[in-house]
Amino acid sequence: LVAAAQANVPGTLGGAPVALDRAAWLISRYEQSDRLWAIDSELFDAGDSTALPGRLRWGPHAVGKLALMVTQPGGLCAYDQRGSLAWQTEIKNEVPVGTPVVDGERIILATTAGKVCSIEPATSEPGQLADVEQPLSDGLTEMSCKLVLRALDGSVLIFNPGDAP
Repeated sequence: LVAAAQANVPGTLGGAPVALDRAAWLISRYEQSDRLWAIDSELFDAGDSTALPGRLRWGPHAVGKLALMVTQPGGLCAYDQRGSLAWQTEIKNEVPVGTPVVDGERIILATTAGKVCSIEPATSEPGQLADVEQPLSDGLTEMSCKLVLRALDGSVLIFNPGDAP
C-alpha cells in the first residue's frame, strides 16, 4: 500500500480512528488531557480539536452521524460531525465493551459488568435492558434481528432487543 496523503496530529494517538462524514476522527493523549481531532478526507488537515471531558476509556465508535465514546470523568459522550459535544450522560460507572448496536432509534451497549444498556440519542437517557450477572469481554453482535452476547464463562446469550423491558 502507498499512502495517498498524510496528516500529523500532535500528542500520542489513542483509540482507533472512526469515519464520520468527510472526516476521520482521532483521539490524541496529552499529559493532562485527551483531545478529539478531525482529519478532513480532502484536505488531509488536522484542523481544530476538541478537549474531551476526561481520559478516553472506550471508543470512539461511529453511530449514525455521531462519534460515541466514554471518558473518565465525563461518562458516555456523543460528538457530532463538527466535533461539538451533542450530548453526555452517565452510565453508572460502567464501561462498554465491543461495538455499539443501533436498534431503530436506540443505541445498545454491553458493559464490562455484564449489563446491556440502551441509550435514546434524542434524550441521552440510559436504560437497562438486561443483566447477565457476570463480566463481559465482548460486545454485542447482530444476528437475524437478534442480539448475541458471549459471557466470560463461555455461555452464548441470544435475545430480542424488542422484548427487553
